Amino acid sequence: MKSVQGLTLAALMGAAVAGGLMWVLDGRGGDPGASEPLESERGAVITPPTPGFGAATLAKASDQGGGAVARSTHKSGGAAGADPSLGGPSLGGPSLGSAPKALPRRPLFAGQDRFAGPDRGPGALQPEAAQEQAFQEILDRADRHFAQGDSKLGAGLLRGVFTRASHRSDVNLAPQVVRLLEIDDDALWRGKYIDYLVRRGAGVQALESQLQRARALAASEKSEDLQGAWMEFSGAHRLATNGAARERVFTELTPILERHVFSGRFSPLVEAYNVKPGENLTRIAKRYRTTPDAILRLSNLSSDVIQPGMRLRLVPGDVAVVVDKSDFLLWVTVDGKLLLQRRVGLGKDNRTPTGSFVVRVRQKDPTWYPPGQTPIAAGDPRNVLGARWLGFENTEKVQGIGIHGTRDPSSIGREVSNGCIRLLDEDVVMLYDFVPHGTRVVVRE
Repeated sequence: MKSVQGLTLAALMGAAVAGGLMWVLDGRGGDPGASEPLESERGAVITPPTPGFGAATLAKASDQGGGAVARSTHKSGGAAGADPSLGGPSLGGPSLGSAPKALPRRPLFAGQDRFAGPDRGPGALQPEAAQEQAFQEILDRADRHFAQGDSKLGAGLLRGVFTRASHRSDVNLAPQVVRLLEIDDDALWRGKYIDYLVRRGAGVQALESQLQRARALAASEKSEDLQGAWMEFSGAHRLATNGAARERVFTELTPILERHVFSGRFSPLVEAYNVKPGENLTRIAKRYRTTPDAILRLSNLSSDVIQPGMRLRLVPGDVAVVVDKSDFLLWVTVDGKLLLQRRVGLGKDNRTPTGSFVVRVRQKDPTWYPPGQTPIAAGDPRNVLGARWLGFENTEKVQGIGIHGTRDPSSIGREVSNGCIRLLDEDVVMLYDFVPHGTRVVVRE
């Protein structure tokens, strides 16, 4: 019996020692401030250098796709917006008499000095230099993959670096992100790349390749390609850095919108809805975050009276409005897709305020109440509000500001109003149709 117990104890101790060795080789070391590792090009994860494991060791083990510092990544099917480059749960270190515990791993850019201490020898890297060396090793390795024609592995490495370093203001990944935007087809990631380039002021570097992708998709009649073309043109519009570039992008997008959104036909770019008994346009519009006027316009209806079984056309989604004062431009997006763009007039002497505002008043044929004067009815030539009024919620600093129409074409593209944003009547009518109550309007310089 003692012999059996001895063998069992020896086996347990052997497993513990072996497990502890693998734990050390795996580079996790029990750092309590660690986080997830960087994704490698073979679907593995790269842990950063530890004492005894320099950047060269990291590069070698990563290229081998496993070994001491690379492990398989578990892809979890999380909610939309989850970071797809993060690995699954950590594997626990060995433990006697208890279940294995998940141990954190150090990120590529560890915040603390892993080499600090009085025993650090001469020539040892400072923490920032070690981080940058490991960082550059991965970028160089990605370049080698691209040079060899293996764009999949190169993109995997760049995506992993982007995940770990895109938040760092001291690291400029714009050239790498431009390359990723050229080859990565994942819509979620493409949105992140565009966000990054816009933040860095580097959108112009990717504009041409973005437009080429959009044009290629627009040439197809497949539903998914047309939807993709709309998204890619919208992405190009975000990358544009001036009014001329935005006008150019919208000009290329306009034929697609006219044919597939505003023509009254059912297409992949509009959603078809069958009216059910007891429903009305107001209820349907609220459910789909749009307006009854938008449904009427898209469905070519002259009356808001609807019957069960009717098929309506909708473009559902969250609406946002941006006004760029420097270029006298206003544009509208629905769930990030560019829908409208128009020239505007602004307040004289820079009176149009900048900031984020909310539409609280929607009026057709508004009456104008000039301060200290008799109200002026709609249709009166003296009424400066034109055909529609979209009034912003008053704040402590801004009152009485909004978007309205005008019958004076010469005022568009100029600073002539008392602070409001004005469009030609035909343009403000269309804008009004697609802007629900509560829409956020961003006015920027």
